[in-house]
Amino acid sequence: MLRFQDLVLRKFIVLFIVLFLSVGGIVYYWIKEFYISELKDSLKQDIEILAYQLDIKDLDSLATKIRTKLNIILTIISKDGDVLAESHFDKSTMDNHRQRKEITDADKSEYGFIIRHSKTIDKNLLYMAKKYNIDNKVIYIRLAKELKSIDKAVYLLGLKIFGVIVMFFITTFFIVYKLSMQVQHEAKRILLFLKALTKKKKDNYISSDYSKEFAQITKLLTKVSQILIKQDKQKAKYTSKLKISNEQKDD
Repeated sequence: MLRFQDLVLRKFIVLFIVLFLSVGGIVYYWIKEFYISELKDSLKQDIEILAYQLDIKDLDSLATKIRTKLNIILTIISKDGDVLAESHFDKSTMDNHRQRKEITDADKSEYGFIIRHSKTIDKNLLYMAKKYNIDNKVIYIRLAKELKSIDKAVYLLGLKIFGVIVMFFITTFFIVYKLSMQVQHEAKRILLFLKALTKKKKDNYISSDYSKEFAQITKLLTKVSQILIKQDKQKAKYTSKLKISNEQKDD
């Protein structure tokens, strides 16, 4: 059978693991969703800014500027899905984008959005696209950003949260351990008192001011001890009288 502090330690470790996994998982996904939402808003603003600067006759020049100055991938797509300009790759080697989800969604709503693995660069990208009508020509401006930066930010923030949780649990464990040691000390005093009662070595008083519960327990034990002492005295007195009576009878 485990000692009290061992039992407390085992329960505490189980509680820590369960809470860390559940809270850590919730916080991780919440933070990741928050970063993705922030990135989507940022890409929307970038698309709007690019739309104002867009020169339909010089798309390749704009794509080159984006490549050198911004950490985002720009793709300009025609109504038919042909790639008109691309900031990071050779547009002549790229497939038709007409059926890409972010493009079809941009036809249905203001923005098209998707997270997808890019086979071209073998990385996960967040894509944001919007449909424009410029000089009577329908085009799609699509921006993409690698999710690695998001995962890295979430990972670093997760480490900080992990550190805070660990410090919290270490502090809590220290407090709980101290409490368990004090409880064990009070329990040991009560155990010794009960052992003394069983061995006829009766103390007539025990007290505890550690908590209300221990105070009540020791108060009851004191009453029990006093009752037993009183009964022993009465028994001894009766035995003495009986012995005298027997001696008188023998005489």
